[in-house]
Amino acid sequence: ITPFLCQDVSDSIGQSQGDGTVLLLKIIQSIKNFDALHNDEDDYVDKAKQKCKDLLYWVYLASKDHAAIKPIGTTIRMPNELKNVFKVLTENCLTGTAATVTEASTAVNVSDAIGSHLKRPLELIACATSSNQELLRQMTVNQVQETEKSSKSFKKIPKSNQNMIRVASSRGEVTAMEINEEATEFFKCSTNLNASAMLNDLFQKESIECSVSSAMTTQLMFGNLLWRDQETPSGLASSVITSEDLTPVDIFHEGMVLDLKTRFEISASSIDKMTKTTIRYPLTVESMIHRLKALRVLCTFFFGVGNFPSQGLRKFTNKCEDNKQMLRAKIREDEEFIPKVMCCIDYQLFQWLSECRRADCVEDTTTKYTDFGAIFLDIQLSKFVYKLPLTVRKLTSPTINNK
Repeated sequence: ITPFLCQDVSDSIGQSQGDGTVLLLKIIQSIKNFDALHNDEDDYVDKAKQKCKDLLYWVYLASKDHAAIKPIGTTIRMPNELKNVFKVLTENCLTGTAATVTEASTAVNVSDAIGSHLKRPLELIACATSSNQELLRQMTVNQVQETEKSSKSFKKIPKSNQNMIRVASSRGEVTAMEINEEATEFFKCSTNLNASAMLNDLFQKESIECSVSSAMTTQLMFGNLLWRDQETPSGLASSVITSEDLTPVDIFHEGMVLDLKTRFEISASSIDKMTKTTIRYPLTVESMIHRLKALRVLCTFFFGVGNFPSQGLRKFTNKCEDNKQMLRAKIREDEEFIPKVMCCIDYQLFQWLSECRRADCVEDTTTKYTDFGAIFLDIQLSKFVYKLPLTVRKLTSPTINNK
């Protein structure tokens, strides 16, 4: 970076908070102004626009990464302080004698002490310039490493799933190029344990008594947010979230359960142990609300604030909070009511995410799938009907003879 750009670069980074596009335009304008100022000088042969090509290329690439450029930690002391020093030295010290100053030579006699004083400001300028170059070089290395680390973590996801997450995170006709920062950190996780801890920590912050199983965390780590098939809720669904308010004794009670089988099979002998999971559906309205709130938190985590599923789930859970007595009556009338409601919400979310997987922008999808408030209206009007998939079954209490 040339010295005449130091002040402009430093000011632009500070004012624009590291916006690469603003910095690029500022540098171009400063180069044009500098060339125009010195263009008439005979010894001005190497134009600034040629000398600064490397810097322009770097800033251009940095602006394409949509990442803030870090400020340069330097202090510029030009030109007032050095100008005053040079002025004093010129007036008091650079006085040649008649014997040494001739028409053919303009050399002056300068003592060693005065020479050292003259060299010192020039050395400071040289040090400052080399420091700027080293800082820019280090900044380039750090920014490239950070960009590569972020891109690799998201690139491990299949292309169709990448498109699904980007479209689901978008607003209007413009598709998001970058996903939510928290989701990016999740996809960077190297182990299932770290990923599970991150997801369950989200529920703890919201005081939600739910958790995500290890099998489902593995699916989410690779962007598999869709159902495994049309009959099995999987991926991003309330049916596969575990309620922590269920005690071990509850598994011997009657209720509705989901038989879930993941894709991650190891061997024939370990299929039942490693790939099959039975998840108990909630028994109460409060537990169902917790599950749906957990699903809303996950949608916000992966798609950012204000996405369509989160808005629909917030509307539905608010209505549930206001109409608990009516929901309790529905549960008494139909023991399958809670599984039907949760599977219906999961299925509509699955249909919308399937469209996002193939769409170019969110405007090409049927956002009515995420209007879960319409489901609650059907419940209030006694018009709600849903057929449970075959993987959802009733768990009966074991007898003494059939443990």
